[in-house]
Amino acid sequence: MKKHIRNIVLALAVTAGIIPALRAQQIIVYFHGPTAAMTTNFTGATASYIQPSNCGATSYGFSHVVLDNQTAPVFRSAFAGLKIVQTYDSLTNASSILRRRLMQLRSMSNGLVDTVEINLYDDRAGIAAPGPCKCRDKIGGVFGVWPCASSERNHTTRVYKGWVMLGELAANHIMGTSSPDWWAWYKTVVHEFSHTQFALEYDASNRIVRNKWGNNGLAISYGGDKGHWGDELQADEQSALDEGLATFWGLERHTNGRNYLLNWLNRNDSRLFLGSHSFLTGVPEMWNRPHVMEFTTTIPASREVTPPHRSTITLVNDYIDTGARYELRSYRWLDVPGRYVFYNEMMFQAYAWFFFDQALPSRTEAFDVMMRACQVLTPPNNRLRYPGILATALASELEAYARTAAGRAAETNHRLVSSMFAYALYDIVTHFDISDAELTQRFSISRSLSTATPPQALTQYFTHRAAVKQLACPHLGGPNCVGTGTINFARAVTEVKNYFTDSSRILR
Repeated sequence: MKKHIRNIVLALAVTAGIIPALRAQQIIVYFHGPTAAMTTNFTGATASYIQPSNCGATSYGFSHVVLDNQTAPVFRSAFAGLKIVQTYDSLTNASSILRRRLMQLRSMSNGLVDTVEINLYDDRAGIAAPGPCKCRDKIGGVFGVWPCASSERNHTTRVYKGWVMLGELAANHIMGTSSPDWWAWYKTVVHEFSHTQFALEYDASNRIVRNKWGNNGLAISYGGDKGHWGDELQADEQSALDEGLATFWGLERHTNGRNYLLNWLNRNDSRLFLGSHSFLTGVPEMWNRPHVMEFTTTIPASREVTPPHRSTITLVNDYIDTGARYELRSYRWLDVPGRYVFYNEMMFQAYAWFFFDQALPSRTEAFDVMMRACQVLTPPNNRLRYPGILATALASELEAYARTAAGRAAETNHRLVSSMFAYALYDIVTHFDISDAELTQRFSISRSLSTATPPQALTQYFTHRAAVKQLACPHLGGPNCVGTGTINFARAVTEVKNYFTDSSRILR
């Protein structure tokens, strides 16, 4: 990615001008800017910090410094007013909400990740090709750093290092300028940091296995292009889970984003999108469902297409021929077969949000339960990153909670929710459109790896499924969750949650 002469650790706290080391997982922050600005501002004792920000051996006119107690004051003073400075200040404030959330997310890697590098770019004047090898994209007509992140494993130590890329252009674009929404950017930073914690799988030759699609697999997951929309049906559940979970961690604070999600869930029009070069295009059961043709064109030599009200997308897979046809279709949620609903990241966000909000007496307890369940999905189990497996891990956590003193006290106060709620919520999201047999398979496949003892809910839920459906569907478009009636997603969840607070339905 880049060469670092110094490896000075930034712990996300400042005491008497000294930045102490973090325990367990180090977080190092680098600032990148045009070389001329860097040499002008970082002088004297800080001049020796400056290193070239190259893509391999190729320069693109940027340099960087590690931010520590020597360079941070210069950064804050010389670049005051930038959103990336505000970001850094939030990262280094021990009491900031952003810092506390990142500290919580570190446990998701189960100790596999020992370092995360956060790279802040002053890209206001643009970044020339090739840029920093990755994350260079057009933002408002100028090429800058679009937020992205991942992790990589040291071939010798087998320890993972995460990296995050954040730029000023993207911060302004995401926050907006007329009335900047800090929490939108907060959600973005949290989202990218989450990607550093779900460690990637490696094969026997120490090559990254990004997902089941192999080389350039993300482009397949994202529909033949290098980006993804929140309302897009992707190529599998794993990619949508990773993206949806990453966004979920920031929803509690980002009120605008959460309200948008809840309003979107209540729409009974066409709101799930599928491009004609995505995997599901080749699945007639999905592609041929009732739909609206949103956009069609012939793919030009540039491979760039611009659907209405969308940013330009670049079709990057080699099998996509110029001159071929491109279509963008939209579907009603209730017209998408249940087995494909979790191919969408916003539908997974719905699952995560309502579990977080409804499943336990407090959101703090819910967060802890969700974090432990997510730890199940780290290597060597990361091929089990499916919503059904996560639901089983959550059901197991709820049964364990029910056995605690806190759980028994919650039951006395009618605030304890049965472990079957984890499965019922999955059923709501997929509008009860999956058979008992297929649901059982989704919840139980490889369960020996995801939970030592299967939860009682795995079998008991199906004795309640008909009653749950009868409670929920009147609020999900009509009887049997079929129709064009009103959708009140939150009401459906609440009705089901209340059903599962009955003491006779609590499983331990």
